[in-house]
Amino acid sequence: MGLLDQQSYAGYANEGQRLAVEPMSFTPMDAVKFIAEATPIIGDAMAAKEIYDELQKPEPDLGYVAVLGGAALLGLIPLIGDAASPAIKKVGKGLLDMADRIEVDPSVMGSTFGNIKLNPKSSDVPRNMPANNVLDAVDKLTPEQINAATKFERKSGFAKPRDGGGRAKDPALFTPFSSKKQTGIPPSEWKVKGRKLSSETVDPTFKTAEDLKNEGFTDMFGFVADGTISDTVIDEINDLKFSRPVMQQGGHEFGDKGKLGFASDNVALDTKRKSWENTVQKGGKPIVSPMTMGAAGGDFSMHQTMNLAQAILANADNIDPNFVPLKGAIKNNNRLLPEGMGLLSPELPAYLSTLKGGERAAFVKSLDTAPALAAGVPSVGAIRWATTAPELTNQPLLSSGYRAFQPDVENFLDYGDTHASYNATIDRVGNNMTMGDVRPWYMQFPDEAYPKMVASTPSGSNMLKTEALPKDIRGFQMNPNMSQKIDNEWVEANMMYDEILKTQGRQAAELFGLDALVNRAQRLGNY
Repeated sequence: MGLLDQQSYAGYANEGQRLAVEPMSFTPMDAVKFIAEATPIIGDAMAAKEIYDELQKPEPDLGYVAVLGGAALLGLIPLIGDAASPAIKKVGKGLLDMADRIEVDPSVMGSTFGNIKLNPKSSDVPRNMPANNVLDAVDKLTPEQINAATKFERKSGFAKPRDGGGRAKDPALFTPFSSKKQTGIPPSEWKVKGRKLSSETVDPTFKTAEDLKNEGFTDMFGFVADGTISDTVIDEINDLKFSRPVMQQGGHEFGDKGKLGFASDNVALDTKRKSWENTVQKGGKPIVSPMTMGAAGGDFSMHQTMNLAQAILANADNIDPNFVPLKGAIKNNNRLLPEGMGLLSPELPAYLSTLKGGERAAFVKSLDTAPALAAGVPSVGAIRWATTAPELTNQPLLSSGYRAFQPDVENFLDYGDTHASYNATIDRVGNNMTMGDVRPWYMQFPDEAYPKMVASTPSGSNMLKTEALPKDIRGFQMNPNMSQKIDNEWVEANMMYDEILKTQGRQAAELFGLDALVNRAQRLGNY
């Protein structure tokens, strides 16, 4: 009912009493004013004056009014009335900003809404994206660049769920990209569409271990990097079409474009640069190979976070507007987003663009939960998968060789606007390089990997624990001097690994790699 129903409206029950109201002809505005001034049921606790003031505006925000007044006022507002539920869902994007301002005091009885207060609007929520962002990067593409881009559609290839379900755990509903059981779209149906800017990149030059030695490289340095794609525009994920496509600026492939070598935080990158420069000053020639992180490694990147934000906005009609991402454990009930901002707020992308990498990762992690999936939030696992380079999907931690470059240590770091996630880049000398398929960390960095593998292998085991651990990733991140001498033994082991990989497969190649690792350790007296 758009107007007050005179027959059904007879009064309000309050503490066992009844307030009689004579049927009369008056407008929704009059009704709101009457409730605000004459009854204690809504009163100040429901901010009736704000409702009255809002409805006097030329274009009142009905979502705002509905949230403040709740069910008691729905029948008084034109176009809502009997269709309250669909209308509230439709205006969910606007409601969440207001709903987040409402605070409920559990110590006060709620029958008269005296347990509710309205917090002031936050003035700290950013409203504009910074100039250097992955959304504007797409808008700035020229017609020539767009026409030269190669459209693609990629599907996950994961196994299909069991027919009929069942109570037993279905492994098809779990992937390395999320520890949560996937609901809604199963991983087997994940897909991503976009455009690859092939004309902007140059294929890396293939180099064997022997080639590197012959070209004078003396030390291999590892640089931990996320496995997300680069120089690619993502337009949609799982049929959620982005209102603003997102430019991908991934880790390993970053050096395929221009003369750039790598991007990172200026402090971390300068520490690495000094170590590489020190090698040059001692007469050496460093080469750097990015090393893989886990499936969640891209969470701190701007492009992956924006993929998630755009997917949320594209799926807003199916997301519970009352869902609030929390910081840490649910029992702590700590809001992650600032007061005055909800998950469906239009300002969400602008806010996320102001966060630091760790803060962005916390936001992504807060939505990789069962409650988020139940609330209709797009799968974080699907976002991570769609953002990851196919060649780096499901690769063991700290694998490397997919890309490698010679750092230009003679020039200062570039603090330009070449990357949305980081404030510094370093140039490379010559073309970007590749050693082909990624290889285990104990092949690339045997002298660094061996003692760590021994330390993590359970006592009494008859075989080394080959998998790198998260603490090993931190070790390579924090210690800029971690490197491997490119000596003849290293070259021979890598060349044999490549040959066995080509003729006998990965399992046989990795078994050989472990033997080569132990033999090297014995020769060096580390066994």
